[in-house]
Amino acid sequence: MIGYALLAVLILPLVEIALFVMLGDAFGVIGTLLIVIGTAALGFYLLTQYSLGALLRSPQEWAEALGEGENALQLMLGAALLAVAGVLLLVPGFFTDMLGAALLLPFVRDRFAAALLARLARHWRGAAPAHPTIIEGEYKAEPPSSRRE
Repeated sequence: MIGYALLAVLILPLVEIALFVMLGDAFGVIGTLLIVIGTAALGFYLLTQYSLGALLRSPQEWAEALGEGENALQLMLGAALLAVAGVLLLVPGFFTDMLGAALLLPFVRDRFAAALLARLARHWRGAAPAHPTIIEGEYKAEPPSSRRE
């Protein structure tokens, strides 16, 4: 897992630079800068208005959502993915902007959340011992004595 993160840290800047050069050639310097600034503003807006607001819901709002039959974990993960989308849009770069824009789409966000939850469930199931330790014994419940010591 750490190897993938290290690989991403090394490759991501190279991809971003290549996209800046290609799109800078197509849109010009001013157009490229306006796109980067616009997506950063959109990311900041999403982060402050929607995602953080959803994550910081009051307990009453979460209780209402649960009462309506909504999956609280799915709601929280959706809000967290909106926050990730906002951060990706805030970071300057076209590749991160494409990833952030993809997470803005509800069906992509839902599929990603479902895949993440399935992976976590597999991981948690795998962490449980196959044969749990069982200790057999006997006990006798006695009522507490009425006198105090």
